[in-house]
Amino acid sequence: MRGKLNNAAVVLGSATPSMESYANALNGKYLLSELTKRAQKAQLPSVQIVNLKAPINKNNQFSHFSESLLSALKSRFEKGEQTLLFLNRRGYRSFLFCPQCSHVIKCPHCDLALTYHKKTNLLLCHMCDFQKQPIKTCPSCHKAEPLKYKGYGTEHVEAYLKAIFPKIRTLRIDRDTTSTKHSHASLFKEFRAGKADVLIGTQMIVKGLHFPAVTLVCVLNSDGALNIPDFRSSETVFQLICQVAGRAGRGELKGEVVIQTYNPENNIIQLAAKQDFLAFYQEEIASRKLFNYPPFMSFIKLNFSALDENLAKRTAEDFRRKLIPKITSDDKIHPVVASGRPKAHDKYRFFFLIRGKKILPLSEAIAELRKEFKLPKEVHLFVDVDPISTYF
Repeated sequence: MRGKLNNAAVVLGSATPSMESYANALNGKYLLSELTKRAQKAQLPSVQIVNLKAPINKNNQFSHFSESLLSALKSRFEKGEQTLLFLNRRGYRSFLFCPQCSHVIKCPHCDLALTYHKKTNLLLCHMCDFQKQPIKTCPSCHKAEPLKYKGYGTEHVEAYLKAIFPKIRTLRIDRDTTSTKHSHASLFKEFRAGKADVLIGTQMIVKGLHFPAVTLVCVLNSDGALNIPDFRSSETVFQLICQVAGRAGRGELKGEVVIQTYNPENNIIQLAAKQDFLAFYQEEIASRKLFNYPPFMSFIKLNFSALDENLAKRTAEDFRRKLIPKITSDDKIHPVVASGRPKAHDKYRFFFLIRGKKILPLSEAIAELRKEFKLPKEVHLFVDVDPISTYF
């Protein structure tokens, strides 16, 4: 749109374009130009899918690393090559819970599990940055049994790797290590200069980075986003795995990718391992058409938030009810539901979706109702056209 307004040329570049963008290209709305080979004759990396449901080490004990990954890590270290380990979860442990009553220690402001960070010895909310000291007694059942930590993040992976290979030099890039100005650039510069053998990080390490000495890339757990009840979850997982895999073997040295998963038979993971975007697009677009999802229909998401849970929900339901007569029978208005993160920064969040073939009439109906509707001053309304997520 900015290009249209300014009469400028716009170039969209991606190895994993969105369903909407690629459909626009195929339909002639965009001009499609394809790059079918890697730069400088670099070859696509070989890919191995590791089943985490099977015993992944000889002692059948928990490990972040399968035997094949450990062997590959050791080989790269001995050759002086570099490795990239991806896990889209920061911190040391994901949550603290009571083994007696299963109560999870959550943020009082966001209703999200607090993540344990070992370096600071704090339980931290990744939504609002609330923090507190770890506790020893369950606030729910008050039993004397100690609380237990579950799950793991990049901080734990780094500590685990150093315990196995003490001589391996590591760098970790996540929100915890990049909070100061220019820290991203500084850490990437260190890694590119060969001052570390392994780079461990979250999503910020997978896009657009070029490290010629990286010959091994591992997705430690590729399943997280697959379970999110959002129509884009398959697309998100496919894009992420392809983007991570694209960091391996970008120079003269051939690359290798290891994908660790509890769903090795999942077709999305299989197609991502092959980096077969066309096959993924054909499968995903057929599903989108069947269920009338974008790009065949458009969504508008109306978000309501307030400190009072009942007020937020009631306002959303009132607005939805008064909007129904203003839209056509061809459009579909979904029920009011709690957000995937129902409470954030002390505010309760509810939303509903409208689905239609044309955005303009829907936008005009919403704008007309907003003029008539007396929105309580305690409630905030945010209208999100073509939302990235229909869950959070």
